[in-house]
Amino acid sequence: MRRLSLIVAIVSVTNPVQHQGEAASRGVARATLMRVEVRLRDVLKDLDPKPEFTAVGDELVVKYRTRPFWVHMPRRDGGYAREVSREEGPDTNGFLLSLRYKADKYSGPLMIPQTLRYPYWSSYVNEYPVGRGKASGGYLWMVLSHAAADERIDQIKRFVAAVAADDGGK
Repeated sequence: MRRLSLIVAIVSVTNPVQHQGEAASRGVARATLMRVEVRLRDVLKDLDPKPEFTAVGDELVVKYRTRPFWVHMPRRDGGYAREVSREEGPDTNGFLLSLRYKADKYSGPLMIPQTLRYPYWSSYVNEYPVGRGKASGGYLWMVLSHAAADERIDQIKRFVAAVAADDGGK
């Protein structure tokens, strides 16, 4: 989870929290993520074992066939960290999906959409506008990690894009 935390940390540092309207934003975030979860459960209903859904605050995490890995994480300079870290990642035919509602558009160092390559898996990163107008608008930040690209991964990408569009996204 450190890799996912690092991506979330980059987003948090590059997009400071705005306190004005924070409670309203939290309500919009919760409602948006609840709609996504209900529809995503339906899309993934045939998987066995069942995916694990966890919603906390402004984030929804879906785990399917994940496991811990010991990895030397890549650095920005192209090298790898000297220290090994324990990371949760997708096993063969598994995925780890993180959807985080943000009030502001991402303006950090990553070019999005982008697929980041890690030693044992790849992570697709993208952002989708959701909601209508300044009072209820925001962005759905997606990190979809997978060991092998297949139709299920493409289906999840299309699904999240469609939900964002249905929710007033562009």
